Amino acid sequence: MFESLVNLYLTSLQAEGVTPATLRWHKSCLKKFNGYLVNRGESEKPDDWTALLFRSYIVHLQTSGNRKGVPHAPHA
Repeated sequence: MFESLVNLYLTSLQAEGVTPATLRWHKSCLKKFNGYLVNRGESEKPDDWTALLFRSYIVHLQTSGNRKGVPHAPHA
């Protein structure tokens, strides 16, 4: 289900005329989120997601780091 939703979203972005780099970035971010869901045994259905799930994902991003190993900083 998640993959079909991502494809719909990416198609929508493409129709809006975003650049290929923007499409890759969105796809990459959504792939990371899906991996997080799978690793935690969470549902891939958006209706099942809670605010707590999103907050825990944000904390995960802040503590796991980016490609260079630098933690993601929260935006003020």
